[in-house]
Amino acid sequence: FGRPNDEKVKEVVDFLKIAFSAVEVSDIISMKWTKIFINFSNCLPALVGRSMQETYAELLMCRWALRLLKEGFEVVEKMGIKLSDMPEFQVDKLRGLTLAPLEQAAPIFSGIMTQLSKEPLYGSILQSIQRGRPSEIDFINGEVANQGKLNNLAVKLNTRVTELVHHVEKTKKFLAFQQVDQELEKADQIRREDFI
Repeated sequence: FGRPNDEKVKEVVDFLKIAFSAVEVSDIISMKWTKIFINFSNCLPALVGRSMQETYAELLMCRWALRLLKEGFEVVEKMGIKLSDMPEFQVDKLRGLTLAPLEQAAPIFSGIMTQLSKEPLYGSILQSIQRGRPSEIDFINGEVANQGKLNNLAVKLNTRVTELVHHVEKTKKFLAFQQVDQELEKADQIRREDFI
């Protein structure tokens, strides 16, 4: 933490480059948090049991994805956590999308997510559920929810989506788009009441 990389880091990166693309970074913690945000939108396809493209063809799901992301950005900002750009991922572009009016941002987000691949993409959380294995929801949206709790920050949406993913893991029953909307709307109402 806070120390420059030593020669060992360079050696490890050079070794890994033999097998796949690897880059050396100076701030691994900010990269870890950026990786969380890259995977942030895996939770909603996991709830409905559909591909990323099918899920985010629905503007309702895009609006919720943006609200979850916005809440996540609020948490890391209040905690003073820095996020770093990664190859092919610019943090400020995603953050900017969460700051735009939802009605304008949702179709843009939908366009991005539905054009990720010609093949259906099933996020890692959904793939784990389909295999009957615990997902990594606690390390993505759940990590933001946990950090919010530890720092007395309201993180109702990411807390609720984490609970819902665990419910789907346990019951093996996916939710309809409308059910996800209702559950997150209830959580959002609770959040608003906290500030009244």
